[in-house]
Amino acid sequence: MKRTFLFIGIVLIVLGCQTPSTEKTEATAAPAETPKSTVVMPYTATYSSNFTTDVSDEHLKNVLDSYVYWENGDMKALSSVMGDSIFFENHAGVQKTYSNADLMTMWQKSRDSLSNVKIRMVAWQKLKSDKGHKFILTWYDEIDTYKTGKVDSVVMHDINTIDSVGKIVRYSQYRKPKLN
Repeated sequence: MKRTFLFIGIVLIVLGCQTPSTEKTEATAAPAETPKSTVVMPYTATYSSNFTTDVSDEHLKNVLDSYVYWENGDMKALSSVMGDSIFFENHAGVQKTYSNADLMTMWQKSRDSLSNVKIRMVAWQKLKSDKGHKFILTWYDEIDTYKTGKVDSVVMHDINTIDSVGKIVRYSQYRKPKLN
């Protein structure tokens, strides 16, 4: 009897000391499916509420380059990342579709009033809707120094809509004064 208990004890110790198998079982091999939410939202999106981040890094780079070009005052390069026509919604709420050339002329006048522009990019987000539209959202601080010496610091949020080749075809900007 003592030998039986001794034998069972040794078997249990040996089994307990074995290293777990590195092979994945069927239950752990497949990722668990995310359960569907049962929360009822108070609104239904009229456009979409289904977005992915399926936007290429090259298209993201084109959009971020546009900020570098503005910062450097390089309107020719800025024009190269914009579409042939651009729907522009400025921070004051003015909305209009411009040809590339007309928008660059308007922006050149604005940029010419500045001696220096400094942009500090805070964040960006790539989004693609289930309708196929691609967006790059940006959040940044901009410090504009006017030729008159006035300095204006603002917090900006932009929505850049891009076409299939990564050109900006819609540009909406939102701004507020930067508080110290």
